[in-house]
Amino acid sequence: MSNPSYRASRVVIAFAAFVMMGSGIAVAGMRFPAEVVVFNRGDGSGIAEGSLGSARNSTDTNQYIGCSVATRKNLGTSVTCIARDSAGNEVLCSSNDADMIATARSLDTDSNLHFDVDTNGACITLIVEKYSYYEPKVR
Repeated sequence: MSNPSYRASRVVIAFAAFVMMGSGIAVAGMRFPAEVVVFNRGDGSGIAEGSLGSARNSTDTNQYIGCSVATRKNLGTSVTCIARDSAGNEVLCSSNDADMIATARSLDTDSNLHFDVDTNGACITLIVEKYSYYEPKVR
């Protein structure tokens, strides 16, 4: 005759494994698609966030997000970030700030990007995230 507590613990373990497989938890690594989201406040300011990989892999042809860094003789170096969501809402910002430029330079094709724009179109926050759970660009 089998031990009831042993049998109960096996049922609990089997159930936990089933739940983890169904929810995507740690079985093959957490995945977090982050399509582009744009919020325009109506006064020229706004927020954008999204994963470059998710934007590239999306089924629509509208969304994109990214930053460019440019250096011009006699003008110095600047960064411009731009995003458009699937509905066509767009926001962009620019900055000459050295820290913003350095942050933008860390951006790669598998990064998640977040930026805030003030009413003058200046970047006031620039965040680059590199976590394994963000969707990579299909190569």
